[in-house]
Amino acid sequence: MSLMINQNITSLNAWRNLSNTNRMMSSTMEKLSSGLRINRAADDPSGLVVSEQMRAQVVGLKAAVKNSEKGISMIQTAEASLDKVHTLLDQMRALALDSANNATNDANMLAANQAEIQNAIETISRIASNTQYGTKKLLDGTNNNNSVVSSAGTTGLTSGNVEASTLATGNHSLVITAATAASTVIGSGTGVALSSTPDNTLSAGTHTLTVSGTLDTATVDNTGTTTGTSNAAMHADSYYSGSADTTYTFTFAGSGTIGTDATTINWTSSTGGSGSIALAADYNTTDALSVEQGLSFTLGAGTFVATESFTVAATASTVSATLDNGPAVSAHSGNTDLTLTSGNGGGGSIDLDFSSYSGAGTVSIAETKATYNGVLDGGDAVNFQASQNNVSFTTGAATGGALTLNFGSTVTAGTAVFANTDSSLVFQIGANQNQTVKIGIRDVSAEQLAKGVTNTSGFTSLAQIDVTTSQGAQDAIALIDKAIDQVSTIRGDLGAFQKNTLEANLDNLRVAAENLQASEAVIRDTDMAAEMATFTKYQIMMQAGTAMLAQANQIPNNILQLLR
Repeated sequence: MSLMINQNITSLNAWRNLSNTNRMMSSTMEKLSSGLRINRAADDPSGLVVSEQMRAQVVGLKAAVKNSEKGISMIQTAEASLDKVHTLLDQMRALALDSANNATNDANMLAANQAEIQNAIETISRIASNTQYGTKKLLDGTNNNNSVVSSAGTTGLTSGNVEASTLATGNHSLVITAATAASTVIGSGTGVALSSTPDNTLSAGTHTLTVSGTLDTATVDNTGTTTGTSNAAMHADSYYSGSADTTYTFTFAGSGTIGTDATTINWTSSTGGSGSIALAADYNTTDALSVEQGLSFTLGAGTFVATESFTVAATASTVSATLDNGPAVSAHSGNTDLTLTSGNGGGGSIDLDFSSYSGAGTVSIAETKATYNGVLDGGDAVNFQASQNNVSFTTGAATGGALTLNFGSTVTAGTAVFANTDSSLVFQIGANQNQTVKIGIRDVSAEQLAKGVTNTSGFTSLAQIDVTTSQGAQDAIALIDKAIDQVSTIRGDLGAFQKNTLEANLDNLRVAAENLQASEAVIRDTDMAAEMATFTKYQIMMQAGTAMLAQANQIPNNILQLLR
């Protein structure tokens, strides 16, 4: 055994071990006092990286929980206002039904109902304008997916053409082509001749035109003493006196009869001469000779004597036409643009030209509406007809989306370009980038509700309804029902979004945050029981190390024994 004074290796060794024990002791005490296993990167570098990622995720999840809770509050705010709109619409419907009870209402009652309805309309628009969450308005349409026609190559889109849109932001093209042309087929009917291309708004199907009336007759004799010349033109309306039987005197002599199919009056003179009177192009012998016909007669060539004249005796009659048992319309040969209104539930009217008429009869009119084909951004083709509302088109683009449109009575082929602005409400409901959901809330002002409802009164929106007439009250009911459906749909969408998106996501976020915190705790938190055992171990080692260092420091004292 070597004994040295300058270097006490045993002491150095004891000191080194005691220092290590002291460092470990300090670390253990830090873990026990902080409750964390990882207090600095040196404690567990890889564990620190993983745990910090988990911590960031937990913080994100907690923020997403708050976002979802605020989103639920916003949706509930909008839905509460819509509930009030529903109440107002129900009251308006009751007033419209009361106004439709025409038998018991007078003008003052109807005016009072209209005043109450107008007040409800203003309240609905005010609710739409004023409902907000913080400073963000919810029901005025600013938070919706909006489409407008920026360039129209097709006609027939009504002013309120867009009913709903889920299209992506940007331009979208709707290409419309005529799939089948509209056709009006007029069948044959006894005594009735009509033009082949009438203008009509009849509903598709078969319509019956019934014409009734008494045939007119006229005779020619040789009375009077008027003189004149041949080949002279005379007009009946120059001599018409308004009576049923009127005598028209012309300068020729002879006798003859006008038949029901005649185009000329053939006559022979009592003095041996002969000739004819040609009927004018605008006269048909099946109608009464009346001033409305604008008749004219042209004398044929022949010998005239000064002692005889031509007399026409006209028999008056009534000719009428009805369509589908609708209101009767007076009809004459040569009438143009004669409008007959259908009496069936389908409604509509037809403008006919009576080119000729030779007796009572019925005509079947088959009406087939034109069918159009529309394709949005190369999506599925959709067939629709003019005046059809709520026609839905789906885009074929990768971004997807759909568009619901209202069409007017006239549609032509072409391309309509829609500029879409998606201002829907976007909610960040996840802990990471782009974990968002969105929902659009349409404008629920009275001016924007119940658009595209076909009605006789010409109401274009809920704001225009007027119940002061019987027809207005009936049409108002249809528009209010449409508005109720629209508000119900909005509330249903909001309710589904709140329940199935926000609330379901909220539950999921809370579970995820809980599990993630548990995982992070496994990596980062101190196991207090195990760490306390470690602390006890190091505490004992500290005491032992200190004692051994003291003993090692006494070893050089042994050299003094050699120096005595």
